[in-house]
Amino acid sequence: MSTNVPDVVPNDPNTAPIEPDNGVTSDWDEQSVATNTQSLTESIMEHVYENGRRYHLKSKDQYLLPSDETEKNRLDMVHRGHLTMTKFVEDPVNVLDCGCGAGIWALVKFELDNLEKKWTFPKNHFNFIHSRHLNMSIRDWRRYLGQIFRHTAPGGCIELTEHINNRWCCDDDTMPDNSPIPMYWKALLPCYKELGMNVGLHGFDYKLLVEEVGFEDVKLYTFKIPIGPWAQNRRLKRLGTIVAETCKTGLEAYAQHAYYFEYFISARKPVPEAVFQSPSVQPEESEAPNQSEAS
Repeated sequence: MSTNVPDVVPNDPNTAPIEPDNGVTSDWDEQSVATNTQSLTESIMEHVYENGRRYHLKSKDQYLLPSDETEKNRLDMVHRGHLTMTKFVEDPVNVLDCGCGAGIWALVKFELDNLEKKWTFPKNHFNFIHSRHLNMSIRDWRRYLGQIFRHTAPGGCIELTEHINNRWCCDDDTMPDNSPIPMYWKALLPCYKELGMNVGLHGFDYKLLVEEVGFEDVKLYTFKIPIGPWAQNRRLKRLGTIVAETCKTGLEAYAQHAYYFEYFISARKPVPEAVFQSPSVQPEESEAPNQSEAS
């Protein structure tokens, strides 16, 4: 499994500003760019419709994004970025991808389940567990990461990819407080709080949580991701174009030099001699597994 990892220093907060390309205009063409499983029941396929979008009924209070073709296309575009920062000595044999979207890459077996329920996978089984963009789905991060720890094979690796989810950032004065993007976040954050989401977690918070459940060699990679093609750097300009397409906001993102932080946290489970029961990993519940709910 090869990776194309850009140059970045682990555990560096990456505070250097992105140089803008002042020649960018606001013109935009939106047309450019196993044994524990069972068959799906009819309830899994039930949906509700709001504002012209389709939402999954089973997870409507837990996962806020739609589950229609438009959202599938957006998720497919997200996978055009770097899939993993982890460097492997050899290809991992057993891989679990939590939050794989439509599963267009490296997909062998696709399962629908609730990641916050008790996992039915074998313990100490996966050589690599990948978790991506679940900060609007997971309510109890310690429990979730504890399950990841239990089901990772000794010596196996994990990677957690999340992003800042309570604001967009700006290094100059092109995004004043009264512009649409800050006003959008001001209106949205109370809704997150009402739903019990902790969207204030940043990179070092996730790193600490991963360490607390027992992982070692934990590295945090922090990237600034521009929103729109305003960056001077060619790679960031292309990335910003893709991000703008996935956002589909058009809120002045091309006149405002906005960006967000994306965090990659890689870690390894200790080998048997060093394995210990971390106090942060709670004992498994006696709760029966629920295979009928979607993650």
